[in-house]
Amino acid sequence: MLKQFVYSFVFLVVLGLIIFGVYRNFYKAPPSITLTPFLAQPIEVQFAQALKLKEFDYDVIAKIRNPNTEFGSSDLSYELQFSDQSGNIFGKKIGSTYILPGQTKYIIETPVKSNQPLSSVSLVIKSVQWQGLEDILTNNVSLIVTQKDLRFAPVSGVFADLKGILLNSSDFDFDEVDILAVLYDENNQITAVSKTNLRTMLAGSSRAFEIKWLEEFEGTVSRADVEVHTNL
Repeated sequence: MLKQFVYSFVFLVVLGLIIFGVYRNFYKAPPSITLTPFLAQPIEVQFAQALKLKEFDYDVIAKIRNPNTEFGSSDLSYELQFSDQSGNIFGKKIGSTYILPGQTKYIIETPVKSNQPLSSVSLVIKSVQWQGLEDILTNNVSLIVTQKDLRFAPVSGVFADLKGILLNSSDFDFDEVDILAVLYDENNQITAVSKTNLRTMLAGSSRAFEIKWLEEFEGTVSRADVEVHTNL
């Protein structure tokens, strides 16, 4: 009985070695895949500007550009740095936004309160959480301002307001849509900025929006640019 067990055990070991040898001779491992890390180009800051509302109160506008055509960010952190006439930074403000692949967009902070006169402002990108977005998604988002009307002193206590109609001509519903207004004078200089947002923008729907300026601003407005964005 013991001899039969030993013979069976030896037979199984030899058979296993033969099978393993055949497996090693004929099996070819799949080629290894080397993952190249994504090296994103940095976000470009095109300009940053402060508009004085009244003593120590300002609106800040900046413009940024994402040079990456396949990657965007739903969480882009930035820092506004406020400087005096000597160029010394005396204040900072942290903010966040989002940006699509290849997109250029405004950033508006309003109002910004300072404890002393603000001579200049700069925007510094602190961190970007990159994400890949499919072309079918970004190319089919269509948010169009179909009407806009800028009026001065429409009612008591309001210096100006901008009313418009926004059309979502895409097949997507959006939880929130940001609307930014930038007013320019005849010299193409920015005179005033403001923003608002709409909740629940359904596919194929139109919604009215209104942006108000309560404080008086200087300059004659020659055009009003309206940008519409949503965080995909």
